Amino acid sequence: MSSIRLYMAVLLVSICASAQAGDDRVAPVTDRAIQFVVNAYTGVPMQDSEWMTQDKLQDPGDHLVLIGGLRALVESNARHAHEEGGLGSVDVVQVERRGDVYRVTTQVRFANSRRASKKNQEKEEPWQLYFQEEAGKFRLPSQAAIAAFRGGNKAN
Repeated sequence: MSSIRLYMAVLLVSICASAQAGDDRVAPVTDRAIQFVVNAYTGVPMQDSEWMTQDKLQDPGDHLVLIGGLRALVESNARHAHEEGGLGSVDVVQVERRGDVYRVTTQVRFANSRRASKKNQEKEEPWQLYFQEEAGKFRLPSQAAIAAFRGGNKAN
């Protein structure tokens, strides 16, 4: 997908999500979520300090911190995307807000999954991303903030 078509799809989804939610923060959090997923699958480096809240960075038991931070996540996902023919598209499926935390559910499709078949439909991946605004940017929040979003139930 050309970068212009991807940008237009992102813009349209952002505008629709914002209008539906009646929340002026939906468009920026949606944009940030799409940027995160695109970066992760295209190998664009992301600095932990730019994408994670301070609480998340300081939690030694946080899963993302334990696996090596965003560098490791980007390397793994970029390799996976390459095996699938590259990133095809990222669509926002749902945006939810509870307090100051947003959950953005995206659907990722790979370039090889454009052909319609049951096998290729399996090459679509949902991502549920959580964001919290800190220092003027939406960042990945701590596990405690995510648990509070989920109502304390870690199974959600």
